[in-house]
Amino acid sequence: MSTWSVWVLEYAVVEEFPTSLSIYGAHNQGTRRGPFSYVVLKQDNLVVMVDVGFGETARQKGMAEELNVKGWRDPATVLSQIGLTPEQVTHVIVTHAHYDHFGNVSAFPNATFFLSARELEFWVRELSLPPRLRTFSGPVDPADLIAAVDLASRGRLQLLADAAPGLFPGLDVLPAWDTHTPGSVYVRLDTVEGPLVLAGDNVYVWENVEGVDGDGRLHPVGLVVGSNIKATKILDDMLKDVDDQPRRIIPVHENRLREQFRSWESEGGAMVVEVALQSGEPSRLPLPST
Repeated sequence: MSTWSVWVLEYAVVEEFPTSLSIYGAHNQGTRRGPFSYVVLKQDNLVVMVDVGFGETARQKGMAEELNVKGWRDPATVLSQIGLTPEQVTHVIVTHAHYDHFGNVSAFPNATFFLSARELEFWVRELSLPPRLRTFSGPVDPADLIAAVDLASRGRLQLLADAAPGLFPGLDVLPAWDTHTPGSVYVRLDTVEGPLVLAGDNVYVWENVEGVDGDGRLHPVGLVVGSNIKATKILDDMLKDVDDQPRRIIPVHENRLREQFRSWESEGGAMVVEVALQSGEPSRLPLPST
């Protein structure tokens, strides 16, 4: 069985992220720390990222300011914490086209990108509608869609029409259509500790898959463009993918990842989480100071 090393790298943060955005129906439940992170996977010579965060276009900076996103760091700085560079990234799987997941394409000059065809087509159509109908387009930067077309023109974009089981050894890309976004996908992969699911934004926090206050129910995220019923079904599918072990589902906005897995803090308190290591892969945990 082919297995993967997995790291979650925080690149920015909202210190007071509304709980109601993370959990459907959690109105007036205060805030919590909401890291913005991406995932790095490594298997021998393959370095695969799941999402790439956002960059420094004027629109992306404006959207980040609206959400009070702080502490942004560039990918070169973030990846250096685990001994990698953006140039070493061979492939990128984009879970959906919101700016904080697809807004930093230019930082990875050698990577081939994978994106759902349904996702790209929907947002192009959405942005062509009259302004009063563009209700859901706020988190999408048109520059990212232009970047996707540019990637395609250079043979660096592959559009996924459906599921992509076995896209890489021990890694499947699975559809989550009409949930957080119309063409969302998620990733299931094998590690030495067992299967993992990289949920994209279909899971923000573990309450989505563990229940709230012990109620035992699945609770979609508070931001769903599609159907909450479909989103709940995807949560159930994810749980089945990890043998009903909810903490094997990795939400990139979940601050408690640092408590569940090996982790350390970089300058400014940003979390670096080492979820799993392939056999023979050295730990990136910093050596204790003497």
